[in-house]
Amino acid sequence: MAELGLTGYFLIVHDIVRYAAEQDIWCQGRGSAASSVVCYVLGITAVDPMRFGLLFERFLSLEKAGPPDIDLDIESHRREEVIQYVYTRYGRQHAAQVANMITYKPRLAVRDAARALGYPEPQTREMTRHIHHTPPSPDSGLPEDVRSLAAHLHGLPRHLGVHSGGMVLTRQPIGEIMPVEWATAQGRSVLQGDKEDVAAAGLIKIDLLGLGMLSALHTACDLIRDHHGITYTLASIPQDDPEVYKMIARGDTVGVFQVESRAQISTLPQLRPTRFEDLAVAASIIRPGPIQAASKHPLLRRRRGEEPVTYPHPLAEAALKPTLGVALWQEQAMQLAIDCAGFTPGEADRLRKAMAAKHAPERVSAMRERLLAGMAERGIPPGAAERIVSMIEAFSDYGFPQSHAQSMAGLIYASAWLRHHHPAALVAGIMAHQPMGFYDTQTLIGDVTRRGITVHGPDVQTSGVHATLEPDTRHPAIRRGLTSITGLADSSADGILSARQEQPFTSLDDFAARTRLPARLLERLATAGALDSLGVGHRRSALWSGGTAPGRSHQPPLPGLATPATAPELTPMTAAERTAADLTTTRASTTAHAVHHIRPHLEQLGALTTARALSLPDGALVHIGGLPKYLQRPPTAHGVAFGTIEDETGMINLVLAPHIWDRDHRTLLDAPAVLLTGRIERSAGTVNLAVRKTDALSIPAPAHRRHVGHR
Repeated sequence: MAELGLTGYFLIVHDIVRYAAEQDIWCQGRGSAASSVVCYVLGITAVDPMRFGLLFERFLSLEKAGPPDIDLDIESHRREEVIQYVYTRYGRQHAAQVANMITYKPRLAVRDAARALGYPEPQTREMTRHIHHTPPSPDSGLPEDVRSLAAHLHGLPRHLGVHSGGMVLTRQPIGEIMPVEWATAQGRSVLQGDKEDVAAAGLIKIDLLGLGMLSALHTACDLIRDHHGITYTLASIPQDDPEVYKMIARGDTVGVFQVESRAQISTLPQLRPTRFEDLAVAASIIRPGPIQAASKHPLLRRRRGEEPVTYPHPLAEAALKPTLGVALWQEQAMQLAIDCAGFTPGEADRLRKAMAAKHAPERVSAMRERLLAGMAERGIPPGAAERIVSMIEAFSDYGFPQSHAQSMAGLIYASAWLRHHHPAALVAGIMAHQPMGFYDTQTLIGDVTRRGITVHGPDVQTSGVHATLEPDTRHPAIRRGLTSITGLADSSADGILSARQEQPFTSLDDFAARTRLPARLLERLATAGALDSLGVGHRRSALWSGGTAPGRSHQPPLPGLATPATAPELTPMTAAERTAADLTTTRASTTAHAVHHIRPHLEQLGALTTARALSLPDGALVHIGGLPKYLQRPPTAHGVAFGTIEDETGMINLVLAPHIWDRDHRTLLDAPAVLLTGRIERSAGTVNLAVRKTDALSIPAPAHRRHVGHR
């Protein structure tokens, strides 16, 4: 480190971490920093590289050109504080953020092509809603002129943006090295070059990245401290709890960092993690690189003892032994090049950069001859050499580093431990920082309710700005925050809390007079049930009374249409109407799931609940009605699409073959609810529904609204 003159670089990063700690901002180093003992000793990362045998050359070597990258994950809602500290300490003459070249992806290409050709905005939105990772095909239904222009745009630069967190520091004024401009965001400067330009200029870059889960974990631990008197930090959460690993191995991981997707939940019962190292595997296995390297299924079979552990050649054993003979991590590709082809650490790092760079497949392919020649010199037969090179090439463009996985594993365990021991606090923490993670609030409410935890809607007398905990019988109850109501900003919620701290509200008139909220917000609060505790009777009465409350900001009534001061006898909302009102105002309901209200209709159609379907044997033909959610069509899945269907009893995974998706995707995306016909598939502890047919359901009003934005 001294030979490379990087002592100051490490101390700068240490200073940033120190500042965050002093301000009680949770942060941790990840990525290649986890491979450095120096980063571990300085407290930049919590990962001990000696314990996990991480490849140091992934981080630094004498042959490595320029300084290493150190990524810091910071609580997302407080990241700006850390960024501004760097600007303040080093000055905007010496600090700037890295630009990012935004290129055309399929959806963006179609959108801009349609706009340029003069198509109206509603039609443009319709054209792009069903486009995923691949360019639209000729039979996609797009106008030919749009499809042709989009094909020309695909992959071209569109504009220069700001890197998600990259900051550059220089000794001399930064403008003398690279052009710099004031960013749109106040108090920021941005370079007119991307990360590759920065690397070519030999500039020092530090990534300050926002991570929502760190915010959620910190909030959860604060709630535990306030309600139970126990203080936890990432460092003090008890480790190696076997019950936590059992929960993860069951796939009971909704709300757990990085292992909560439906693909992860399906994989965990097969992986059966029992120790910390297994969590790094869990964080890595559902990634494009391992999938393209055909690593997932052999690794799972070998862990279950269904397949012998083999290696393409004895020289490959050291690199592949931790993952039972298959390649899972970027460092393993580097180690294979060193052990099997005689690469120096510097050459292996250049290979790693080639795998991570733009046009990676072409760059890695250019090194193929060097790899094969080196393997031939070491007596590796051509067949084995090709297998090893294929393992390396599979990580082109999608390489996932082991050092990153180890950092993730710490957050996986922490969030899983909280979910097992303090589930209400974890879910409240996630709710306080939505949107984040894989699931929307309605799914989180359903999951935690099935665990015996009560969730209350927002209430002006008791809610905080964000979700909080309240005393209950066995577990604390969750109280949704005031800002869960669409359109109610933090500032308005703060105003309500400030008025309430002076003295509790005594009536709706008192509330309106002291908060001075506009009529539209009073109406939203009333519709969401947040005014029910003010003695207004029910939501319709609150809506009526809010219109006549003193102090509210409103337009004067039209002549002859003044609102009577005394409310007429109004019929309370039905249960279904309350659920619809919840969904309209807060995008989730604590009263009942929308599908609950159409269960009699579904039973007439012969539809089972998801909970009942999960217990059926393999191959059973079933009908299930509910809300299709979390629909995905990964580019590595050969056209297969995945998702879930959700009802009041839970969720079940969906698998849609390419021809089913092509035929039914519009119904799945557009219908308020669907009736699915398919067969149950059971394998190694996972249960899926292989969809055969999709029909739109007409839900009786008003229970037809459902949260959109889950895709």
